[in-house]
Amino acid sequence: MTLVAAGWYCMKDDILVDKNTLLPIGAAPSKYYVKEELIGKEIFDSRARRVGLVKDIAYSKEGKVAIVTDKQQTQPIIPFDFVDQIGDIIILKSNWRELPELGKICSACGVRNPSYATRYCVSCGAKLV
Repeated sequence: MTLVAAGWYCMKDDILVDKNTLLPIGAAPSKYYVKEELIGKEIFDSRARRVGLVKDIAYSKEGKVAIVTDKQQTQPIIPFDFVDQIGDIIILKSNWRELPELGKICSACGVRNPSYATRYCVSCGAKLV
């Protein structure tokens, strides 16, 4: 890596990020986000399907960060490792897969209903709570 002072030129294999800061090509400067910047942003997967909305930020004991979404039924927490890009919206990496939405369990017969059954059990017809 070449050290460049203000007013000097930059070598071909380096990029000038700041006045006196160099990064090799391919290394992007890391940006930190505050909680308030992320809350309320829409989340999309790599195929442009809406996943949810950022509700909060969570931390594990190991110090890993995750996004808490408004989708409490399917996958309320998405680890930050799966975030690809952050801008006006959040785009997830292609290796992220949403868990299938689980339906409610009927209190009368104990059958797990499909996600589209929101009012009545498909097995016994009892009202789902």
